[in-house]
Amino acid sequence: MDKWESIQYFKTLLTENRTYFETGKETQERITVAASPLRITTKEVRETCKNLKNGKSAGPGNIPGELIKYGTENLYRNITKLFQMCIDGAEVPKYFKTSYITMIFKKGNREDCANYRGLAVTSTLSRIIWKDTKE
Repeated sequence: MDKWESIQYFKTLLTENRTYFETGKETQERITVAASPLRITTKEVRETCKNLKNGKSAGPGNIPGELIKYGTENLYRNITKLFQMCIDGAEVPKYFKTSYITMIFKKGNREDCANYRGLAVTSTLSRIIWKDTKE
């Protein structure tokens, strides 16, 4: 299997082709504020960080989970401020929106791209913010 063929396959698979995502018009019409804005506390961030698993890939941004997991209270306060700024509308750092994709063979013909699944590795901070906002 050609490297460029597999890249094109996953690019096609992961690209959204609905026109309203490209124009943003429908998205703007659907956005409504239901209640008070989402707030993240330092306590929530600390708990999420303490539950990070050791030995996981850092992903984009190259910040190991252990560095954050065993961080200080000052680190957790600054991460909370960063996350809150993103939630309040500040520009989200590029590496929060980036992931590394690795191809994992499932079964069948190894020359067929459809016989692989993509495994996306996101940045450590991205995993933390999405866990906090999901809860």
